[in-house]
Amino acid sequence: MLVIIPINALIAKKVKFLQMEQMTYKDERVKMMNEVLSGIKVLKLYAWDPSFKNQILKIREKEIRVLKSAALWNASISFLWLCSAFLVSLVTFAVFVMIDERNVLTSEIAFVATALFNIMRTTISIFPMTVQVTLQFLVSYRRIDEFMNAEELDLNSVSHDESKSDPLIMEGGTFSWGTSNEERPVLSNITLKIQPGQLVAVVGVVGSGKSSLISA
Repeated sequence: MLVIIPINALIAKKVKFLQMEQMTYKDERVKMMNEVLSGIKVLKLYAWDPSFKNQILKIREKEIRVLKSAALWNASISFLWLCSAFLVSLVTFAVFVMIDERNVLTSEIAFVATALFNIMRTTISIFPMTVQVTLQFLVSYRRIDEFMNAEELDLNSVSHDESKSDPLIMEGGTFSWGTSNEERPVLSNITLKIQPGQLVAVVGVVGSGKSSLISA
């Protein structure tokens, strides 16, 4: 059993990396689905649904490939631990007989030892499930920790001044939605002033940043 533990540790490490990769693909797929559902009218209007469908299926194929690999590694962990009880009993009986010629493997010794090994088998069978749950916990904990410890938004970037007559003023605004400070801004040098009761229309070609401006 001590020999099997390092092997399972290596397999568990591999499964952990696969689960992290699978969660990355899952986040990308969910993000794409949210964009599709939020803009379904535009997708149908311009007949973009086949293109987005292919993109989502490509991400899903990558996710399924990682899930299959993780399932195979998890199955190998379960197989090793299920075989460990038989291997332990086999090695124990072999060592018992070989270390001393006076040791005779009688039915009394064999049945008692087998009963003890069967008691151990129940505990051993739970171990693979414990490993899988622990790995899922570690991956989830790391993702939550990264999210909770992410950089806070700059509260000074937006101010509320009731003395201004205009309800919305934007001067030299720069907006980006990435996590890196070096990422290129989506919108830059945006100046906008909207007066009370004024009707404003945002017009532009596809991809010019109309939705990004509204989201900002």
